[in-house]
Amino acid sequence: MKSLITRINREVKCPIDVHCHNDFGLAVANTIAAVEAGASQVQVTVNGIGERAGNADLAQTVMIMESMYRIRTGIKKERLVETSRSFPVQRSCDPAIQPVVGENVFSHESGIHSHGVLRNSHVRTWYHDPGDGWAPAQADSWQASGGTQSGRC
Repeated sequence: MKSLITRINREVKCPIDVHCHNDFGLAVANTIAAVEAGASQVQVTVNGIGERAGNADLAQTVMIMESMYRIRTGIKKERLVETSRSFPVQRSCDPAIQPVVGENVFSHESGIHSHGVLRNSHVRTWYHDPGDGWAPAQADSWQASGGTQSGRC
């Protein structure tokens, strides 16, 4: 995707828009690669809902662009979880395991993860930027769950 958009960007002098499908689970990755290569517009959907295997997910794309690339999207991040949960559950999607907005994003079952969180609360999440005023509601209430990965069942 990155090389394709780079070539197109060299040849055409107009905004480049991408619309990626998730047939191979790469819609968000391809969308981000396109932005890296010069795409200035991206098409995303709430919860990745779309035809075939879906499209690039709004929350995932926004949070990658904002927290990893420091690209300001203008999206109200504090509304991502609410927006995600206001849409019907997709036929094969467990909303608890959805990246960024799922209930399980900040839960830890593995012993090493739970140990790290207990020793240093800043390691509890992939997202920690207190300066921008956004954190999902569940970020401060992480859960350690006893399960097959924690040595407690």
